[in-house]
Order: sequence, then structure tokens, then C-alpha cells
Amino acid sequence: MSAWRIAHLNGVAMPADYVAKMERMYDYDVNASMPGGTLPGLNDAGRIDIKADLRGGAQFYPSRKDFEWIATDGKSGVKPSVGSVALPFAGHLVMRTGWDPNDLYMLFDAGPYGYGHQHEDALSFVIYSHGRYQLVDAGTYAYDSSQWRQYVISTRGHNTIRVDGLDQHRGGRPREQYVVSKPLPNKWIAGDGFDYASGVYNDGYGSKNDVKVVHARSIFFVRPEYWIVTDFLTPADNKSHSYESMFHLDSPSVVADGKTARTENIDTGNLAVIAPADDDASLRIVTAQEKPVVQGWILKSGYEMRPLPTAIYTKEQAGPASFQYVFFPTAKGAQCPVTGVKRLDAGTAAGMEISFQDGHTDYFVQARDNAMIKFLDFETDAEAVFVRMKDGKVVKAMLAGGTGLTRDGKQVRAEISAIQDLSRTEQTHKF
Repeated sequence: MSAWRIAHLNGVAMPADYVAKMERMYDYDVNASMPGGTLPGLNDAGRIDIKADLRGGAQFYPSRKDFEWIATDGKSGVKPSVGSVALPFAGHLVMRTGWDPNDLYMLFDAGPYGYGHQHEDALSFVIYSHGRYQLVDAGTYAYDSSQWRQYVISTRGHNTIRVDGLDQHRGGRPREQYVVSKPLPNKWIAGDGFDYASGVYNDGYGSKNDVKVVHARSIFFVRPEYWIVTDFLTPADNKSHSYESMFHLDSPSVVADGKTARTENIDTGNLAVIAPADDDASLRIVTAQEKPVVQGWILKSGYEMRPLPTAIYTKEQAGPASFQYVFFPTAKGAQCPVTGVKRLDAGTAAGMEISFQDGHTDYFVQARDNAMIKFLDFETDAEAVFVRMKDGKVVKAMLAGGTGLTRDGKQVRAEISAIQDLSRTEQTHKF
């Protein structure tokens, strides 16, 4: 932008392709922004206030009233119209309900390693809700050899999974392999009643990449209420492996109750992370740990770190394994309406039965390996299915992919959205 500012002061026009590409850079700020005009900490950056940048954007693109709206905290301009959006080459998949402080937002990072400033953060995600950046990335630290620097760039500092106490490892290769000529084959739906995204990490764990486990993560957004996250872990051998699924919660206090981790914010909304009560995963909250490894910290300022409560679900298992969780945000002072979550028998698929205070029950199943889904008296060829029931009747049904849903052999009315493979594009890139 410095070049354009100087040219502008001297009455010199910039090339049209420069102007168009600069606008696309500002568009990223809008697409990835949380309510309130900030970007979450991603890769080698902390949380960033984009309002100052967008003031410049509004000056050079006066027709972009959405730039102005963000830059002025909504005092002038027009509220952005962008909703849930996939940024294919970056692999940033954004789900949102809107732009007001109490709206919900998630950014799922299913992108490539990146040309520089990389972190081992594949399939991590962050959440903002009800006035607070709730589920956070550990951000960045000074470029030194300290334990803090190693922590923030490692898998341990992100909301994803470690295997056998080892981090993901995509480094140490020719740099041109860190970027992609076309988007990764992530899956995406931005629907009316739901959003859906999935991605895969299959580059191995440990400094030699010799622990071969494929991690597939899928996220289903029951709009505008809550998210369901499913993790499938598939090892290349028959040995037993340990899995640590980590969630960094920025709250003064996080309590563990059975398989539920719940923030205790007073001035803002809260977030509950709920695994099925009958799952074999164990839950612990780790805060300000330095030994045996650094965990539960985030940069405060300069070289100073501050404690960050981190919920860690752990299980050890041979053969294919899975985790499943509900991420339920609540407004300031409100109680989480979920009264219970338990596993749902669905064969090789992963399913949950989610009970609520008002008497309704949500059923969700995520398929593994494109197999047919069968649960209760329902059957579908979808990749993921959500059914809400009350008093024995189907209130709502939604399918990610597939052709239909039956109950006792009879068709059930459902919202069906086709799954988009983001790699299927004619657009390519050469770095």
C-alpha cells in the first residue's frame, strides 16, 4: 500500500491488475474477520485488528462500503454481506452467522503448510462467539530457540491432534512442496440450515514422519446453534497408539465435568466442549505446564507468556479410532441447554445422541469410508446426517451429500446439500 499512497499523493495511476489484486487482499481481511474487526491468530501471527488497514481500503476503494463499516465499528458504511465462505487455496473454511458481537464464527484451517512462517497446525480451528474469542490459537513468539517458540509453532499450540506424544511434521522438504498448484481436496457446504467442512492430514508424526496415522476431521455447523466435530484416526499398522486431542480455551477458568470442558466467563458468553459421556476418552485441563512439555500458554506481550487453560481428550487404541464432540456456545449469563451426550450405535460410522432441556433430541452420524449410514430406524447414503426429533417425530433432517433419508423404509423430508470438492477447479497457481 505504501507504493499506492505515494502514487496517489503525486497523481499517478496504479496499474489495473495491481488495484484488483490489492482489493482481493482486503477481501481476505473481510472474509476471515471475526465480528468486531479482528483476525484470529493464525500461523506466525497473533490476533490482529484490521480496522486501521480497512480505513485505508475504504479510502482507495470508496465503493466498498463494507470496508468502511468494519473500519468504523459499524458507525458508517454497510455491514458485510459475506457469510460462510471457503477460501480454497488458503484452505481457510469460515462458518459464521453474521457480523454482530453475539454472532458465531469458526475458522477451520485445512490448508497447505505454506511457503514461510509455518506452524504444524493442520486441521486446527478457532471459535468466536457472544463477544469473545473463545477457542484460540497459541499465536506466535519471538524468533528465538526458547521453549516458548518451539511450543507456538508445534502441534501442541493448536487445536488439533498429537499421536504417541509426537507432533505433525511437514517441514524439512524442498520449499516448493510447501505450496500447492491447486487447492487441497477439502470438502465444503455452505447451506441454509447447516455448513459442513472436512479435511485430511496424512503426512505423518514425529521428526522422521515414521508414525503413520491419517487424521480426517469433519465439522458440521447446526446453524445458528452449535458445531459438531468428528475426528477419524486411521493408523497404517495394527499397533496401539495414543491420541491427544487439544482445545485451547481463552478463559480465566475452565472446569472439567465428566467429559465436558466448560469456560466460566462472567462478562461475555461461554463455550462448552462436550464429548459423549460413555466414550472411552479421558479429559484433563492443563494450564501453565512447562514439564514434561510446554502446554497451556499464550503470548501476553513482548516475551511474557500467560496461562491458557487447555482441554485435552486422550485415548489409546489399536486400529481405527475416533473422537466426537459438541462445541456449544452460550450468551452471557445463559446456561448450556444440552443435558446429555452419548454415543449412538451406527456401525463403523461415528454417531451421537444429544439431549436438550426442552425435550428435543438431536442425532448426528458421520460416515467413515463412504459406507451407508444406519442408526435407529434411519438409513441414508449421505456423508453426514443430522436429525432433530421431539415426541417421536422428526422436526428437522439435514444431509451432507447423499440422495435421501429413510425411516422404516419410508422417505423422510430433509435438506440435502451437495458436497463441493474444493480441488476441482480450473484455477491453478504457480508460486
